[in-house]
Amino acid sequence: MATASDLVTETPESVVTQYFEALNTGDVGSIRRLFTDDAVVMLPGFPTATGSHEIGRMFEGAFAATRLAMTPTIDAAEARGPLATVRSHASGTMTLTALGSTIPQENREVWILRNTGDRWRIAAYMFNTAAPEEAG
Repeated sequence: MATASDLVTETPESVVTQYFEALNTGDVGSIRRLFTDDAVVMLPGFPTATGSHEIGRMFEGAFAATRLAMTPTIDAAEARGPLATVRSHASGTMTLTALGSTIPQENREVWILRNTGDRWRIAAYMFNTAAPEEAG
């Protein structure tokens, strides 16, 4: 008999990759769909966003002021039952649209994903800036 996890065709790692694709194109709708309805996102410089609606509003604000070009690398991933964790790092640039200035970015990320029966979705996400010895 097939279980819910047998029906899922994507992996937690592929969801993280989809997130970065949407991040780099400024696609708030796609980002919102990658998160569970009760997801929590904690980003530096922003209040904690809870729920896909708040998460969408947070990214709308971020994309109004910046453009991102980030390349992720998956460092570790593990799925156990309906939950998975992914640890990644990403490098690239953030362009401040009002100023036209570009700033290098080196970040570390932690993801918790939930199997919702037909797909993996992000339940919690947090990142911080990589320590100088880890950057580059």
